[in-house]
Amino acid sequence: MSEEKVTVITVVYNLIKSGRVKYFKQMLRSVRNQTYKNIEIILVDDGSQDNSAKICREYSLNDSRIKFLQKENGGASDARNLGLENAKGEYVTFLDSDDYWEGNGALVALVNIINTYPDTEVIFFRRFSFSERDKVSRISPKFDLCKINGKTKIESLSYLFSKGLFIPSACNKLVRTSILKKNKIVFQKGIVAEDIDWSFYVTVAVENFCATNHLFYAYRRREGSVTHSMGVKHIDSLLFIIEKWYKLIPQLCLEDVRLQSLFLGYCAYQLTIVLGILSVIDRSQREFYLKRVKKSLDLFLYANDRKTKGVVFIYRIFGLNVVVSLLGFFFRLKYKK
Repeated sequence: MSEEKVTVITVVYNLIKSGRVKYFKQMLRSVRNQTYKNIEIILVDDGSQDNSAKICREYSLNDSRIKFLQKENGGASDARNLGLENAKGEYVTFLDSDDYWEGNGALVALVNIINTYPDTEVIFFRRFSFSERDKVSRISPKFDLCKINGKTKIESLSYLFSKGLFIPSACNKLVRTSILKKNKIVFQKGIVAEDIDWSFYVTVAVENFCATNHLFYAYRRREGSVTHSMGVKHIDSLLFIIEKWYKLIPQLCLEDVRLQSLFLGYCAYQLTIVLGILSVIDRSQREFYLKRVKKSLDLFLYANDRKTKGVVFIYRIFGLNVVVSLLGFFFRLKYKK
């Protein structure tokens, strides 16, 4: 049985000031207690202004599997990139400092898939989300493993995109490290939706995908309404990614029109997210961004999942302003206090 080393990267910032030390300790405990022991845990302190570095250093001195790195503040992307530069594991994954893994069999489940499918380059896994306030869990849907594991790239992605199961997060997948280093895949600095951009690069580069229905990633939902969690910066980041990949996809997927269509369809889905956020920003700013959105509306031709197709249907009948209002209503329901 192959026992690949797995690197887990976590970015740390102002644990004490933010009152999240207990969450960090729960996160770290959940990784250290895994029954699979061939792991490397990289903690990257992103220029904390409290004693976060001291906490991390003490853990690294007491557990040889923990590597502590410290840098000037530069944001999560910059810190993750430093972690990747120093990763020694054959596979790598990310775990946010206030999330955790449920149970001690997460890595065993992932490594078992690698042993079953040795060519695996990415493994998708599921998560459940919760908040400290309402304790209500939202569980991600199950994968139909027969449509992913052992299938071709186009077969796996067609299923994931069409069913809305492609989640562009760095924390819901295990990735072969050599793929990232060979293709120089890093996180874009200066944006708030860096996981989407990074996940696109990963998905273009990878040929062999797998998934597991083992449910272990616990995502802690932050408190607050959509008006607090999303705004102009989020819109700017998403439009940057959409406009960038609208141009890149035909260049990077030259040999397969089907792949182009799948990626462009996902860009169309992200465009619907932008439209939803537009409803919660100032009206004068909204008009500016609507003009920018209109330049990318051709993406709706590639809609390939049920939600995006529904938005396109409403848009064609009632127009863009109605779509913004309706999506804004659903956003408020989802993120309400």
